[in-house]
Formats: sequence, C-alpha cells, structure tokens
Amino acid sequence: MRITDVRATVVSVPFDKERLWSLGSQKGTTRTIVEVETDENITGIGETIGASKDVIENRIKSVILGEDPSNIQRICEKARWRTPWATVNTPNSVPVAGIEMALWDMKGKATDRTVSDLLGGEFRNNATFLHVTQLPISQGENVSEEKAVGHLLSEIDGAVRRFGFSTIQLYVAVFSPEFDMKLVGKIREKFGSELKIGIDANRVWSAHTAIRVLTEMKQYSLDYVEDATSGIVALARVRNSVAIPFSTHYTDLYQIASMHAADVVVGDIHDCGGFMGTMKLIAQCEALNLGFWFHSSNELGVSLAAMIHVIAASPHIVDPIQTIIALLTGDIITEPFRFRMGAVDLPEKPGLGVELDRQKLDKYAKLYVESGEFGFHDPDSRRRGWFPQVSGI
Repeated sequence: MRITDVRATVVSVPFDKERLWSLGSQKGTTRTIVEVETDENITGIGETIGASKDVIENRIKSVILGEDPSNIQRICEKARWRTPWATVNTPNSVPVAGIEMALWDMKGKATDRTVSDLLGGEFRNNATFLHVTQLPISQGENVSEEKAVGHLLSEIDGAVRRFGFSTIQLYVAVFSPEFDMKLVGKIREKFGSELKIGIDANRVWSAHTAIRVLTEMKQYSLDYVEDATSGIVALARVRNSVAIPFSTHYTDLYQIASMHAADVVVGDIHDCGGFMGTMKLIAQCEALNLGFWFHSSNELGVSLAAMIHVIAASPHIVDPIQTIIALLTGDIITEPFRFRMGAVDLPEKPGLGVELDRQKLDKYAKLYVESGEFGFHDPDSRRRGWFPQVSGI
C-alpha cells in the first residue's frame, strides 16, 4: 500500500454565541480536516488546529507521497521538518498531528481494528468529559457584569441538562478578581455541592493575586485551578500556598514534579504531534506521579474521537476531559457523539470510528472562505482599548 494523495480542507464552525475569555474573544472554531488516500482505496481522516492547508498540501505532501502508510514514525519525521518552525530548531507539530491521526485511522481500517486497540487495547469503553464555559455574549450586546452572570448561569444549566456534565471549567480573569469571586459564588449557590467547579486563569493573574483570590475562593470548594499564574516557579509558590489541586499546560515535567508546581499536566493531541507524542507524554506523567488530562482545543468530531481512543487505552487518565462540544452549532461527522451523564461511548468501527459528512464539510469550508479563521485571541471590540494583561491586586 502506498500514499497517493493528501488533501486538507479548512472549516470554520460557529459557536452558538460569541465567547469572552481572558485572552480575547472567540466566535467559533477553525480546524483543518486531513484525508490521506492510498492505491488500495483506503482513506484515513484526521483533524488539527487552525488553518494548516497550505503547510500540508504545499510543503508536506510532496515528501510523503509514495510512502507506505504503515510507517507512521518515518512519515511523521519527514513531515515534521517540512513545517514552519514553532521555536528555534523546533518544527511545528500541529500540521503533522492531522496527518498522523489520518495514518492511524487508515491502519485501523486496513487491519479491522480500532485505534484504541492499536494503542494498546481497550482499558475502558467510554470517556467522561467536563464542560468548558466562557462568558457568552449575544450579538450586538454590550458587556456588563450583571448580564455576564445571568448568561453564564443559564448556559451552565443548559449544558448540564442537555449533556449531563457533572463538572464545569470556568474561564476567569475576563473582569476583575473581585468579579470572579462573586461569579464562582453565584455558581456554587445555584448548583450546590453536586456540581464540581474548576477555574482557568490562563496565566493572567500575578502570583500574589492568585494567592489572594484562591484563598478567598476556598469557601466555594473549588475542585481545581488551571494555570493560576505564569511561570513554573511562580506556579509552585501559589500551589504551595493554597490547598487546591493545580493543573498546568507547562510540560517541563521534572521541574513541575520536583517543585510541586502542579498535580495534573494538561495535554493536547495536536501540540504533541498526534497519538505517539501524546502517549509518550502520558507515560512521563505516570512515571512522575503527575496526573494527565486533555484540554479542549475547540475540537470537532474527528479530534474528539481521537481523544476518546487515547482515553480508552490509558489507565492513567482518571479525570474528566475538557470539551466545548456544547458551544458548537454543528460538526463535520455523519453521526455526532451522544453524551450520557457527561460520557461518550468508545466508537466501535475500525480506525477512529467516525466518517466525514461531505455536505457539512462543504458547508463549513464555504463558511471559512466567507468569514475567515475564527481565532482563539481575537480582540474584544466591545471594550475599547482592551488587550490581554496581567491582573494585579
């Protein structure tokens, strides 16, 4: 079997409402859907973050045509060094992740195995998720703290009822620390102790602000905090000052473990370059007794399937995984995942177990052409002169 073609389609799928977070505004998600074809009429599909069509089709494709698709490691190494560098001497893993995902999907289809089976076997047959919530703002509406609280409580209630989530992760630091304390208190008051609450400051609190705010929030029984401040040394200072579990996107694992800077490492299958890099990161976390979970990268159905397969094959992942699925107005797979009590069953079909809906793919590809890329850090036009900045006392 040989690779005969590689295609990339960029799609933009809107959120039901625009969302505000500490680093900007989000109106939806933009993803690149990858299809790798072979001379035996087996096609693998993958997905990655943002608009990577140019890199995949004009830089990577030419060096992997004719390769045996079962040689995933070889193909990904060739592809990696054809990407623009993310940092000095570090190729960008995000475009490669879409290709690697498609190759594993293809290998599963060719062998009549699920990807989780290929990754080591089915340890569990489902995955539990938590709802990532950002401040929802209706079109044309001015930002106010009172409206923000009402919208957010309503959204959480809808997500819990529709999907059965028992944990939410709230993006804080859009407004003042005092507002965040009030907001978490309102959530706890409305939903009681049965709803688990995590917050994510996205590193925009100073260390002393984080200590002050988290100490005050102790009364609301937070279940965890993600990236409460910037820098592993500062994170360790905060973590060792408050009795709340911490998670972090930093991946300097030995420093995190030795300084007790966090309890859980947050990974991304795309930043890791695909399944192989993700499984290596999980293994390192396990060796250092650090937890691991996936964050949401504003995924669509193909990436969600990939996350579920990793979770199914990984005994070390024991906590709910983040998702923004409740915010999307559509998807690009034929059978969107069904959530029951916040959990999704492992797909049973070979490979990733999902198929592309051509009509929806075309619809959202057209929307990308018309509307452009939905960024993670678009400016908030409602707040004149606003830009992301560290919050002090």
